[in-house]
Amino acid sequence: MSPRIISPGFDFTDPDLFATRLPLEEFAELRRTARVHWNPQPDGVSGFDDGGYWVVTKLEDIKHISKHPDLFSSEENTAVIRFNGDITRDEIEVQRFLMLNQDPPRHTQLRRIVAKGFTPRAIESLRAALRERAERIVHAAKKTGGGDFVTQVASELPLQAIAELIGVPQEDRGKIFDWSNQMIGYDDPEFEGDHRAATAEVMGYSWNLAETKRACPMDDIATGLLRADVDGAGLTSEEFAWFVILLAVAGNETTRNSITHGMKAFVDHPDQWELYRTCASSRSRCACARGGSTASRAGRSPTSEGRGRTALTSAVLYIPHGL
Repeated sequence: MSPRIISPGFDFTDPDLFATRLPLEEFAELRRTARVHWNPQPDGVSGFDDGGYWVVTKLEDIKHISKHPDLFSSEENTAVIRFNGDITRDEIEVQRFLMLNQDPPRHTQLRRIVAKGFTPRAIESLRAALRERAERIVHAAKKTGGGDFVTQVASELPLQAIAELIGVPQEDRGKIFDWSNQMIGYDDPEFEGDHRAATAEVMGYSWNLAETKRACPMDDIATGLLRADVDGAGLTSEEFAWFVILLAVAGNETTRNSITHGMKAFVDHPDQWELYRTCASSRSRCACARGGSTASRAGRSPTSEGRGRTALTSAVLYIPHGL
């Protein structure tokens, strides 16, 4: 029996729903009455065409599923909860090259390689460069006397961070920005472009960048990732290209939205802005990220072992807001 406030046809993955509101009442009802809730979904909506998914909202259940990749896989159907309805199964399978959509041991090995590239020295160098970029972005926006905060500030900083991290020359950063928008805006009517072509452009550019870094190593994070020695190997050029895709989508969009949500909260609560100005700290900056988190849900699918131990066919984990 469905919880009383969830109407027939309601879909927790519907982007139109989140464009208007957060379904907080529905989440609260599920946590009270149905710790695991079946959400039917018609074919042609998400790309999976499997009749629907299980909604998991209790923290202890989410932790259990997340800590047991042997039972609940990110790789089986990816961690993405909803694609465009016209995506093919082959296109979904390709998503497994992204570290986000992998299980151990492959995921573990890639994480170790990536961690090798982010040495304390590299992080400190990146911090200094991004501090200078952030100040320049804010000063440029201030000079205009007004405008679009998302475009002028929230979108610009993550792009510059990603470009700095992988070593993209300044003259090429506009292309990365345009391709990234096309990749993540495939279901947004405000964006025009071919997300498949944009993905191919980023892959090709990143592959060539990796080959250039191999031929002419530099003292930067990108070279460190390619030359990291984990079990005798660093990232291949293909793995580096997929890593850039992950940054261009996950790192770019999530950071952009967190900055925007944080500023929106300050606009809505000016007293909190004044408090932040007078006693800003690393803890308050983290609170902005949590309060405007865009990574509040993820998909998991049972493995062959998991199917023998659970009735769940697919699950969307909704992490309690603010955790």
